[in-house]
Amino acid sequence: MPNVRFTPSKKQFDAYGYLTDDETEFIGYGGSAFSGKSYLLCYWLTIMCLAYPDTGWGLGRRELTNLKKTTLLTLFKVFAESDIKSERDYTYNQQLNIITFTNGSQIFLIDTAYKPSDPLYARFGGFELTGCAVDESAETAYSAIEILYTRCGRRRNHEYGIRRKMLETFNPDKGHVYKRYYRPHRDGIPKPRHIFIPALPADNPSPEVPDYIAGILATASKATIQRLINGNFEYDDVKGALWRWEMLEPIQIAGIPKHVTLRRTVIAVDPAVSSKEDSDETGIVVVGLGSDNLIYVLEDATGIYTPLNWASKVSFLYDKYQADRVVAEVNNGGDLVEVNVRQVNKTISYKAVHATKGKYTRAEPVAALYEQARVRHLPGLDALESQQTGWSAGEGQKSPNNIDALVWGITELALAPTKERKVY
Repeated sequence: MPNVRFTPSKKQFDAYGYLTDDETEFIGYGGSAFSGKSYLLCYWLTIMCLAYPDTGWGLGRRELTNLKKTTLLTLFKVFAESDIKSERDYTYNQQLNIITFTNGSQIFLIDTAYKPSDPLYARFGGFELTGCAVDESAETAYSAIEILYTRCGRRRNHEYGIRRKMLETFNPDKGHVYKRYYRPHRDGIPKPRHIFIPALPADNPSPEVPDYIAGILATASKATIQRLINGNFEYDDVKGALWRWEMLEPIQIAGIPKHVTLRRTVIAVDPAVSSKEDSDETGIVVVGLGSDNLIYVLEDATGIYTPLNWASKVSFLYDKYQADRVVAEVNNGGDLVEVNVRQVNKTISYKAVHATKGKYTRAEPVAALYEQARVRHLPGLDALESQQTGWSAGEGQKSPNNIDALVWGITELALAPTKERKVY
């Protein structure tokens, strides 16, 4: 088999040490663009495949088309640099999305996108992996990474003495990678079996880096420069944003306190007009009003659904949370929205709401409750939080449907003109 020609940078060398030790299981690498993230990932997979025959490795990214246009091309560059040739050293089955080396090792190309037809990622259940890598993991829901991790350690790990590993590469983001990697690193309180290695373009010895940096500095916004050049996870500069991460970070809780009961729970829905691949998502958010008069955001089930599928999801959540009401915006669908809900569950308590004000105007009172720390977020709301901090509300940018659903839900519980609906 060919010898892999890998000349790592200092940061890549450090990461490779954790990728091959007997303790670390989650390795987060990056923090900026052009920091050698994809090359590290591809070299690691290549080396492990060639060094350990008949092992299996996952290579994931949100949307398989993006993986093939980006990460896979980098993998083939790594192959070329090490004289690893197609047909002689490996085959690539484009239908099954599997690369198989002549020694029996395999790389499985995995689409990590959330799919309404597979909310629990059951499609990952057939993988028997030695280890896995997810490129741009901030784009992938943490629940998908969790499931993929459970599929690691299942193919010749014991025989070779290989600890299961999950390598994640990413740019600065305020979602799950911030909570799992950056914040523990910043605070000096690392999570067990986790390591974060920050890497910047300046850490990459590639001769292409200076031109890349110059291009970003000449054309990008301050926020983009802070994120992609300086690797700044803390920088917020979304003009017109109603929510900032400083508002969201302190309200994170692991669960509803034991002394709190939910007085009312609503399933808020903002239906999409269609359900094609490029359609808007149907916003579905579950919100509760606690006995402590705080608002609890329980779940975000937003996704691209057919009308029947989103109605079924709403019915499932209605029963799961023993909800008191479904609140749905009907500006696009009119009476058909209620008909759709009733088709699945005739017993649901349903309320139609009409948008008579602009989205920014409707969202402002809800954002004010966040500013006053009157809202709590349970785990699993990474996508919603990224949308909240990234929506340029004041600039007229179209609002994401999960934010619209969130606003309808909180408005119903805390801002509707009813004496009982108070938040202290």
